[in-house]
Amino acid sequence: MGSHTLRYGRPRARLPLATAANLARVPNQVFYDATQYFSRAGKDAPDLTDVIPAMDIIDQKLATGSLNQALDPAIRVALGLGKRSINHYYNKTDESAVYRIAMVLDPRHKVQYFRDNNWPEEWIAQARFLVRQAYDEDWKGQAVSHEEREGAEEPQPPTDAQHATSSKKSNMFDAARASRKKAAVPIVDELDHYLNTDANPAIDSALGWWTSREQRTTYPNLSRMAISYLTIPPTSVAVERLFSKGRIFISHLRNGLSAASIRVLLCLNNWSVLGFIKDKDVMSVAREDPSGELPEDVEDVWGFSEPREDAIFFV
Repeated sequence: MGSHTLRYGRPRARLPLATAANLARVPNQVFYDATQYFSRAGKDAPDLTDVIPAMDIIDQKLATGSLNQALDPAIRVALGLGKRSINHYYNKTDESAVYRIAMVLDPRHKVQYFRDNNWPEEWIAQARFLVRQAYDEDWKGQAVSHEEREGAEEPQPPTDAQHATSSKKSNMFDAARASRKKAAVPIVDELDHYLNTDANPAIDSALGWWTSREQRTTYPNLSRMAISYLTIPPTSVAVERLFSKGRIFISHLRNGLSAASIRVLLCLNNWSVLGFIKDKDVMSVAREDPSGELPEDVEDVWGFSEPREDAIFFV
């Protein structure tokens, strides 16, 4: 057939050897790495702040390849079309404020990432405005009122020691010492205080940084806002995997499982991967007498009704 082969009655040209060689140099590794990266689960799973930097990397690889004269013209055109497609989805991030808010609330980035990547100043100002608007409308002052309400204590009558202390004559030197003690200056605006500090790329986890006791004490309102945005899943991978696991658990031979049993199985599977379930716990449960009274709900099994504040569960 010469340089053509017949398929379904139509001639199909073979790729020239030069084009086939060029295919080996096409930056297609970026798509494979992106797929593997955003398919991770558990503690190594990417968060919402990884979306914009990842799209910047893909855009840069496609732009560089489309201008590479060493590649075949057909490959350069294909890379240019791919860049146009990725920019179409990149522009979709402007339709939702969560991407820019999450980036600003990431202590590793703040607005420095935008400046390092030559974003126009008006775009950076818009990102700051979105964070300010969401903070003022939904989060400012919320944690303070909650803590005051939870920490309020009923006044107690003074003890004998307090009576004795109050009956002592005040000393001017004690008063002078007390006046020299520098009380902690309260932060007037948490968001301004946060943005006025430099970004720290050495932080391992943005979510871990915000959930630390130090940051939750320093930023009682802003930390709640940051945790709320940084726990938004960047992709639907977790949901799709959940449906796949559901088919494994709820097969045609096990379609009579209750909702509580399904929930327990899914939680056991996920918590085991994260290291929350120990082998000794599973063995002790397996040795229990099955004829005993069964707990009514999963809370009775694990001994808590609400998650701890310092624990983060990925389901």
